[in-house]
Amino acid sequence: MLHLALCSISFNFGLHNLDNSSAAEALYTQQLTAITERLMATGAKLAYVLTTPYMPDRYFGNMVVEQLNTIATGLMQARGIPVIDLYSRVTAFCGAVYKNCR
Repeated sequence: MLHLALCSISFNFGLHNLDNSSAAEALYTQQLTAITERLMATGAKLAYVLTTPYMPDRYFGNMVVEQLNTIATGLMQARGIPVIDLYSRVTAFCGAVYKNCR
């Protein structure tokens, strides 16, 4: 197994399906867990980056990104992996729901 103890890896697993059905959330959890465990096995320092808002869905009340970010945050916290919250940075600047942000 490759060991990257002196390396850092930041990763994200976000807008791949934009489906928040129970089956899709279960698959997302399974796949993110597998990816995370594989990265942990490298010995690298890890940081997870939350997915930024996807306004076409959010604008119409679909909270899929927020739900997937919640799942990801829980998985990372359980493994002691820091979370970089780009989602909150974007919404702090642009607002919770926006059509155009500059």
